[in-house]
Amino acid sequence: MNPPSTSPSATQAWNTSCGSRRRPRTCAPMPLRTTRAHWAIETLLGTDEFGALHWTSLQPNVFRSFFAAATQFIREFRETGELGVLRLMAGRETPVGVVDADEVGVVAAHLLVQEDTAKHKMRKYVLNGPEAITGEGIVRLVEGIIGVSVPEQNVRYQEHSWLDGFLEAEYMGAGISRNVVMSTKRAAAKAWDASIPTVPTSQEVMEIAAPKRTPEQMLKSLLGG
Repeated sequence: MNPPSTSPSATQAWNTSCGSRRRPRTCAPMPLRTTRAHWAIETLLGTDEFGALHWTSLQPNVFRSFFAAATQFIREFRETGELGVLRLMAGRETPVGVVDADEVGVVAAHLLVQEDTAKHKMRKYVLNGPEAITGEGIVRLVEGIIGVSVPEQNVRYQEHSWLDGFLEAEYMGAGISRNVVMSTKRAAAKAWDASIPTVPTSQEVMEIAAPKRTPEQMLKSLLGG
């Protein structure tokens, strides 16, 4: 059975303790290759057989690796003094609420130590960063860090060709389907059609540990600052 097209998915992380009935998991609302697996897991956990398990699904937005290309651009400028091509996965004017994975982990940790986990049982929580940012906004951040304006002709929006090499190096191997691995690139389209930031961070998350790290803070942290 195929999952509905709106089923949540993305990088899955399990946080468990031995013998614990508490199990938060994370999945972001994106149509990438793990959609079917994540949908299947949530469907399985929702069956009677797992009725005693107190699980919560955390559905974070795009992680700070969204700024990876900007980070590389800045490092190359610092090394050479020359402006290369800034290839951004982001759309020019489409805002995305990037969230730091560390802050998602903080929310998961809080859920694990809750004395009463029943109120979070079988719940799905959305996590966005405190500030949405567009591709143009990322360019402004880069300019502020390097102290130089980046000409329009040096910027490429909606660019994910750099993912080819990354996916090839990290995931391809014997018996691995290229079509399945490369389908990860489809996730980028969700950062272009304005669908990612339309669902706000769940109120429960805001009460537990609201994400606070801004795009500027995340970009600087990737630079080691």
